[in-house]
Amino acid sequence: MIIDFHTHSFPDDIADRAVGRLAQSGGIPNYLDGRVDSIKASMKKAGIDYSVLLPIATKPSQHTTINKIAIETNKSFKSTGIISFGTIHPDNDDYKTIISDLAKAGVPGIKLHPVFQRTNIDDPRCLRIIECANDNDLIVSIHCGMDISFPNCDEASVERLANMIKEVPPHKLVLAHMGGWSMYDEVCDQLIGTPNVCLKKHSGQQLPLQREIRPDGPHTWL
Repeated sequence: MIIDFHTHSFPDDIADRAVGRLAQSGGIPNYLDGRVDSIKASMKKAGIDYSVLLPIATKPSQHTTINKIAIETNKSFKSTGIISFGTIHPDNDDYKTIISDLAKAGVPGIKLHPVFQRTNIDDPRCLRIIECANDNDLIVSIHCGMDISFPNCDEASVERLANMIKEVPPHKLVLAHMGGWSMYDEVCDQLIGTPNVCLKKHSGQQLPLQREIRPDGPHTWL
């Protein structure tokens, strides 16, 4: 079975605009158009069994609509192959209710993007969300390290991630971009081997050759 654990989509009416902005800000041409149907077609062509959508609320008001879509999407995952995480913004004061509702609906996890959400990952607002997700047995997926759309960003640095883990030991934590985009030496020094943490590898990303991690090491890869 092959699972693409990191995909994004947008409602059809805003997909072109949203993907266009991301391609422009990141300086990388988009391969697909940001629509779920395009992901399905790409999955079929590549032999992918399941794809996981990781939506991001960039405003506190966005979680209601996004999570409603996620719950509906997951009702048909066996036939479509599309599984959606939920979303939450650090400024959602009703985070306990949001996370509890997602768990009750069978949503497997939540996505945090400290850079797009403009909140340090070791900020108390993020820590309380991660702790609550632990209590509800949800996976927490986090964008880690730098972001090509925001040069010199610090919200998800390896140092902040390490602080976060010390404050709230993870239960099911997935660190995207191998634990820290463009910060791989720090990942090797501070994050490798952390219990209950998966490092997610993306196409084209490599750890420094001299510090390549053996696939049978004490960590877990996605």
